[in-house]
Amino acid sequence: MTINEQLANEFQMNAKHVENTVALLDDGATVPFIARYRKDETGALDDQAVRAFADRLSALRKLEERRADVTRLIAEQGKLTDALAEKIAAAESLTALDDLYRPYRPKRKTRASTAAARGLTPLAEAWTAGASAAALAEQAESLAQASDELADAEAAIAGACDILAEALAGAGGHNGRDVTGGGVQVLLGDEFLHRVDGHGGVHAAAGAGVLTAAVAHPSAD
Repeated sequence: MTINEQLANEFQMNAKHVENTVALLDDGATVPFIARYRKDETGALDDQAVRAFADRLSALRKLEERRADVTRLIAEQGKLTDALAEKIAAAESLTALDDLYRPYRPKRKTRASTAAARGLTPLAEAWTAGASAAALAEQAESLAQASDELADAEAAIAGACDILAEALAGAGGHNGRDVTGGGVQVLLGDEFLHRVDGHGGVHAAAGAGVLTAAVAHPSAD
């Protein structure tokens, strides 16, 4: 169903009156002008009806624009199936379209997502699991040597810090969390103390200084 057909159905107007009213609005005619001087072209719509018609026309156009965007964005990912296309075509609100698009929306790029893409999640998990400082150092060195994107073990440590910082920020609470001096301190296992200070800095130390890192707060860079 086209926009004009939907308007005709909702406002109980014939196709010609809908076409005329749309054209008047698109030409910049005001609602009072249309209601007062173009009754013969609109089927005698009054001021209130013309205003409602204009609002609905705008809403339907925005809906169709968003429908086209959602279809295009999902298709560009190669994930548009016939079933999904049918659901998108049947969506009757912006909210419904956004709900359909949500699973395909690209995740915001953060320092943590970059670190995870570089394979540093296992190092972060090892910290939370209570691995020893020596084991963490060895794993960080191994990851750095295996990746062209990590300069050294310290870079691996910094990336793991980013992953942990984002995970902790997203959690409603965490055992060992202590809010003091405008910052948050969390003990991860027995070896690693992670600190996010009140100025957005992230600092980490493990095994009495065996592993150390200082990285910026995760951002959308």
